Parts: sequence; structure tokens; C-alpha cells
Amino acid sequence: MNILFVCDWGQNRSVTAAKLFRDRYNTRSCGVRQNHPSVDDLNWADIIYVMEDHQRTELARRFPGLYLRKDIRVLNIGNIYGNKLIEELKKIDI
Repeated sequence: MNILFVCDWGQNRSVTAAKLFRDRYNTRSCGVRQNHPSVDDLNWADIIYVMEDHQRTELARRFPGLYLRKDIRVLNIGNIYGNKLIEELKKIDI
């Protein structure tokens, strides 16, 4: 399964999630403000996990056609770091 993780900057939350789950899934990470998702990233992904709802909204704005065809799930994980972030990510039921 191919999973794309998306956060704001593509430097912490999505990268950490991609690393955490890469032993079980094919993962990529990106940010909507930096390290932007591409059409190829969205086409590649079976599931897209965004950390917050505004990232889902941004994907819908940028990629309206693809957005409607993709399984996009909101994790509701704000800007947290370190062990607390890892604890929250481990709660994800993929």
C-alpha cells in the first residue's frame, strides 16, 4: 500500500510519519507550504493522510479532479514534536 503523509512544511510531522510506517508500507511525505505535493505523489498514493483539515482543503483547491478520487483522511495532529508526535502517530489505524 502506498501512503502519502502531508503536513504544512513537510519537515516534521509528515516526515516522521513516513519514517514510522515505512517498514510496513510504501510511504512518502510532503508539505502544502514547502516540499509541495505533486500530481505524481497524489496519483501514487492509495491513501493520503493529512495532519490537519486545512491541508485537505488545500489539496482540494490545488488538485480538484484528483481530490475527488482519492481517499484522504484527516489525523487531527497539530504541530507537536518528538515523543508526543510519535505517540499520536502510533495511534493511527491504517
